[in-house]
Amino acid sequence: MCYGIICLLFISCRMHTIKDRGSRINDKGDINMNSLLVINDEVYGHLPRDHVEDSLGLLPMWVAEYSINAVEGVTESIVEHMEYCYGFGSLIKFDGEVLDNGNYKSAYEEDEDLPWIGKIHTKDGWVYFYRYAITALPTEDGYFLTRMD
Repeated sequence: MCYGIICLLFISCRMHTIKDRGSRINDKGDINMNSLLVINDEVYGHLPRDHVEDSLGLLPMWVAEYSINAVEGVTESIVEHMEYCYGFGSLIKFDGEVLDNGNYKSAYEEDEDLPWIGKIHTKDGWVYFYRYAITALPTEDGYFLTRMD
């Protein structure tokens, strides 16, 4: 918990020092999550957008920071970046797959497919967020599926 707060403060401070003032970053240096985070309106459109965003916690902010770092020349992978921000050691890889429509299909037949809640495009591809804090991080050979709660 304490590490998460420290990471949030770091991200907040970092966002205020960004020099690129593109359409995704306002005049104060804050990231405009509305332009980055795509919500699955087909499934979650009946909910207020801010409630859906809040349900995703810090994960979208960490992905946004990864994208900013990539523009600035940082060469870490998205998995490495998310492990660092998460702060609880190595992320555990789940079996399963991301379907063509972005939904998560578990390796266990008895589990229902999970529709994505939100997604953010990075230089590596789409990062998908699902219920139960399951997150799909794009890699060269598909997706690294993990749980970040």
